[in-house]
Amino acid sequence: MHIGFDISQTGSQKAGCGYYADALIKAMMTVAPQNRYSLFPSFGDFFFDAQMPILTPYRGAQVHYGPRHLTRESARNFWNDAELEKAIGQLDIVHCNNFWAPIQISSSRVIYTIYDLGFAANADWTTEANRVGCFDGAFRSSVGADWAIAISENSRRHYLNVFPHFPGDRVRVVYPCSRFTDLTRQGSPPAGMKDHRSDEFWLSVGTIEPRKNQRLLAKAYARYLDAGGRPMPLVFAGGRGWMMEDFQDYLAELGILNHVELPGYVTDDEMIWLYRNCRFFNDQR
Repeated sequence: MHIGFDISQTGSQKAGCGYYADALIKAMMTVAPQNRYSLFPSFGDFFFDAQMPILTPYRGAQVHYGPRHLTRESARNFWNDAELEKAIGQLDIVHCNNFWAPIQISSSRVIYTIYDLGFAANADWTTEANRVGCFDGAFRSSVGADWAIAISENSRRHYLNVFPHFPGDRVRVVYPCSRFTDLTRQGSPPAGMKDHRSDEFWLSVGTIEPRKNQRLLAKAYARYLDAGGRPMPLVFAGGRGWMMEDFQDYLAELGILNHVELPGYVTDDEMIWLYRNCRFFNDQR
């Protein structure tokens, strides 16, 4: 079997969608190394990462890199071309992971990953450009995909509620897994947290953006401190997203800025240390 697989969000700054795609392709290559894999570092006209590596980090005798585009315009022209099937070759499966989906493919089976539809749930959670891009891709999948993979039962239900014409028996749930398989790793603290003691801080993990609800957590933490709670630092580990440029000002207004750590995007080694050493963990997915 020849599988075309979207790895466009698996670069150095990957977040939830990228980690899911990364884990999925690694598992597929391990379980079924006999298949041929064409990996696409750019995919569609919506998401584009100019920093994607020139050489694929995924190794295997049957693994090949698909076309790499240096500009968003060249990627848009390639993926929207009416002759796309000829350009990407004879594939049995095309697996979409970054919200975009092709609609001009007829000879290959198209599989679409449904991470979440937060952009359709609340307009205040994202930018207009992101909301339109995500919705357009999801709609295209509902008319062009043969199968869909949802990361949760909730994502599956939401997708079928928004696109009731898509066959429900063609949506399967495949839950995310932990990428930390070496249970002996201790990790290392992020810069600025080397003096923090184990079991002495709260932890929240997730890109800093409205849909992750960090403002509500910060407000709850402020109330906890006002009620006499032990002043352990609250750590927000995650890269900067959109529409939260004033987050530090918000923390200052709550009077908790000096009790909050913002290490930004952390490496896997730093994430392991944070998970191992936090007192409490709040999941922001």
